[in-house]
Amino acid sequence: MILLKKNIKLTKDFSEKDYFTSFSVPRGIKKISLLFSYSPDQVTDRSLFSQSVSEAIKKYYGEFDGKLDQLKVENFDTIKNLLTISLDCNGRFIGNRHKWESNQTIEISKNKVTPGFISPHMIEGEWGVTIHCHQIFTELVNVELKVVGEYDEVACG
Repeated sequence: MILLKKNIKLTKDFSEKDYFTSFSVPRGIKKISLLFSYSPDQVTDRSLFSQSVSEAIKKYYGEFDGKLDQLKVENFDTIKNLLTISLDCNGRFIGNRHKWESNQTIEISKNKVTPGFISPHMIEGEWGVTIHCHQIFTELVNVELKVVGEYDEVACG
């Protein structure tokens, strides 16, 4: 059963901000699978990220300025848009997935969960999904979010 399906367009203005959406899980659902993907994930146009990389080098490595060859903007051929995801159930934090992967599946049931999450007391209820937009270098990032709920299998006698 599809509980949520969204195609979201996030602009670079969402950098360092969160996008929130929610869905309801009806009684009887025993497992949810959240499919989260976004594109583009890799950025190769240096003009889109050189200023941000330069500022980060100065902020985090200022004392090494000019001394570490690998810390030069021209040494960065590719950089990634970075979006991560966290979940809550009935107002209780369930976990987060801070991974570089642009295609992820998160599975949650009372008996088994994807690493980074905890089993909720119950699956039924109001769920929140927060997409953390750590950095978006491109003008637009397309996000696909889908949540599927599975009922318990019932054996026929």
